[in-house]
Amino acid sequence: MTTNGRLLVDRLLPPGLPGSPDALFSVRLLAVVLVAALATFASFLVLHLKVGNHRLAIAQLAATTVTAALLVALRKGLPRAPIAHGVIVLVNAQICLVSALYGGVRLPTLAFFAVTPLIALMTVGRRAAVVWLAVGVSAIVALTAAQAAGAPFPAPPPPNRWMDVASLTILVVVVLTFAASHEALSRRALEALRAANEELARSRSEAELANAAKDRLIATVSHELRTPLTGAIGFARLLDDAKLPAPHAEHARAALASGETLLALVNDILDRAWLAGGGLELHRLPFDLHRVLDEVVRVGAVNAGDRELDVVLQCQAPRFVTGDPVRLKQVLLNLVGNAVKFTPKGTVTLCVAPADGRLRFSVVDTGVGVDAEVLPALFEPFMHGNQATTGGQAGSGLGLSIAKAIVERMGGDIHVDTEVGRGSTFWFDVELPATTPPVALTPHSAHRPPLRLRVLVVDDHAVNRLLAVRFLEQLGARAVAVPSGSAALDALGAGDFDAVLLDCEMPEMDGYEVARRIRAAEPAGKHLPLVALTASALPEDRVRAKDAGMDDLVTKPFDPEQLGDRLAAIVQRPA
Repeated sequence: MTTNGRLLVDRLLPPGLPGSPDALFSVRLLAVVLVAALATFASFLVLHLKVGNHRLAIAQLAATTVTAALLVALRKGLPRAPIAHGVIVLVNAQICLVSALYGGVRLPTLAFFAVTPLIALMTVGRRAAVVWLAVGVSAIVALTAAQAAGAPFPAPPPPNRWMDVASLTILVVVVLTFAASHEALSRRALEALRAANEELARSRSEAELANAAKDRLIATVSHELRTPLTGAIGFARLLDDAKLPAPHAEHARAALASGETLLALVNDILDRAWLAGGGLELHRLPFDLHRVLDEVVRVGAVNAGDRELDVVLQCQAPRFVTGDPVRLKQVLLNLVGNAVKFTPKGTVTLCVAPADGRLRFSVVDTGVGVDAEVLPALFEPFMHGNQATTGGQAGSGLGLSIAKAIVERMGGDIHVDTEVGRGSTFWFDVELPATTPPVALTPHSAHRPPLRLRVLVVDDHAVNRLLAVRFLEQLGARAVAVPSGSAALDALGAGDFDAVLLDCEMPEMDGYEVARRIRAAEPAGKHLPLVALTASALPEDRVRAKDAGMDDLVTKPFDPEQLGDRLAAIVQRPA
């Protein structure tokens, strides 16, 4: 069918007809069937008048009129199924009438019974096709039985060559028209499907670009927040370690806890984007579990403020284990912080004990508990499970969902036991094998041997540069600080260093380029330890650092213990 033909079919349909592509295809095909039926009935009307079959001419006139009315009904927007059944009834009635008036089952007209199920299949559906097939078979059986019983069917009219030729011609034209219309409409439906798929592909591409832009924005904002947080948390930690008088020590601890809470929120936002893209990484390294637990409890106690609330630790786990200390601390900070938030008074207890070859971490509180209807969605993003019962307190709504995702990456699962008005217990089991600590992991910095290293610090941010120097001095190292990559290369050319701390994001020459130049100029057999410092905590940053020749990567903000562990381990590592 030509384009004009397709437009003609559409002119028979209601304007702006809604529906799925399949439904529109069936409606268009029904319009073609009605036009073909109208042309067939009108043609047979003329032929019967020509040969003097007035009774059949009247029947054809009635069929033509009803078919025209069905076309008008289709144009008016009446449902497709009744119209399709109507035209099928007309066709079957004409077949039965011709057979009853002229020869019963001896006429070839009965072959038209095979057409009506096809019309039903194309315009209504398979069930309707089966029904009309059964009707056609039943009609043939009834006519055959009646004729076998001696029913007085009139004799067929004498052969009329022109009637036979005209009938055959009309049948061929109708079949070809129907087939051509079906092919054209199928092609049109295929084109519509192809256009829809192309639009879907464009939408998907735009969504992926938007998602990538969102991830870049989150990473950029995270970097910009981590840079000042490095100084704020770092100097608060130095004040906390300085053994200040009681009031000032309390202020320092509060500032440190607030900074770490803000850092946890930044990590949660960034991690949510990573989890959505499947990019969250875990690392396995030996670490001091007791120190991680102490830090979590300390932050929880500060966040409890002056409420009648105790945050305590019960630990029966080995001191040194292998796992990801950063991610474990993030999970525990979220669980303990959530418990502190929703426990007006009483106790929040962090318990760690062996359980079936793993370690079980439990956070037990005496708070308000969680309503039963909230439990199924408790670990969904942006869910504030207890907001209605705690006077509207709420956080980012990300903590529990991220904690659950991290624990699942660690091979465990978070569970919750709760009772409204009595409190909750959040717990999970993960595998953290006990390990023998290397020299770099002595329990506290007070007992750590001084590093005795000469370290070059390269950072364009003055506050972070000063902080790194103070941390290194606290660890017993001697530090030289420079503000740029070119100054770092000059310093390395003028003196010997045992290690270099390189900020990755610097103007003119970033840390990656500095590392590449250091490695390119390094004499054979020499290997200067290079540690990347970055506020951008994306997984690809670790890959970039390794490709540039760096030995390790430390994410800002960092603490003296973490920095000392990394430096001692790298310096002891064979080149």
